[in-house]
Amino acid sequence: MSHPPQVEEFWVRHQGLRVHATTTGKGDVPIVLLTGMGGPARHWRQVPSREMQEGTMATAPWNGRSLIEPALAALTRVIAYDRGGIDASQAPSAPRTVDDFCDELQAVLDAANVSRAVLVGHSFGGLIAFTFARQCPERVAGLVLLDASHPNQLARFTAVLPPEEGAWWQENAETRAETFPERPLWSGMLRQGEAVASEGVLGALPLAVVSRSHTEPVERLWQWGMTMATREGVAAMDVAWKAMQADYARSSTRGELVVAPNSFHYVHFDAPLEVVSVIERVWRAARDTTL
Repeated sequence: MSHPPQVEEFWVRHQGLRVHATTTGKGDVPIVLLTGMGGPARHWRQVPSREMQEGTMATAPWNGRSLIEPALAALTRVIAYDRGGIDASQAPSAPRTVDDFCDELQAVLDAANVSRAVLVGHSFGGLIAFTFARQCPERVAGLVLLDASHPNQLARFTAVLPPEEGAWWQENAETRAETFPERPLWSGMLRQGEAVASEGVLGALPLAVVSRSHTEPVERLWQWGMTMATREGVAAMDVAWKAMQADYARSSTRGELVVAPNSFHYVHFDAPLEVVSVIERVWRAARDTTL
């Protein structure tokens, strides 16, 4: 009986803070995993709590489905890390820009002695991964975005909402960001303009975008504190969201858009086998290009 590769911890220095990271598996083209806002790296390798399953999944309960990190570690080396403020990583003392988060990612790559990697980012982690791929293309061999936040997301949302509801979402983005341990300057990150994710901006980078199949129930958004959300507004934002995911896919001439079956925003919880298959496809394309 084969056992999953051992997970080893290491520590990274970034802006005077200790950042917790892990590595597992072996391979020439590593995969780096970036969680969504507030998400610990252990979510890639541990079954989420029942409460989280019920609060995020379309297909709960878990019922023995695969975990992303152990599955990928059978292919190559896999690195995951907790952004500053999450779990064991020290908390930042000031709000951070997207450039700060990209610098943190670069510090992780340097500490792990990784020159180029395939980046896999969920939600906010996808926005960081995409931005890093634009800023440091020489460090990125491939990119997988899992229902990723978009650099012009707030502008897109407010454009399709009634003024009062749009203004509330703008304010909500700013106030909710203050509750997350990473301390992101969230509003500015989501109003970077259309050119940031324009067609072909990533050249011919191996890229896959995995989008959710289902609209999040408005009742779930209410539970998350988004009390101003309406069914009509959520439906309009979902159309805009799907358009943003398609835009991401067009940012590379080798981009691919995949809709994860029976999934909400946490596509890697609902459809892990499909997500692993997509990541492996991008990784193999990146490896063939790199080696």
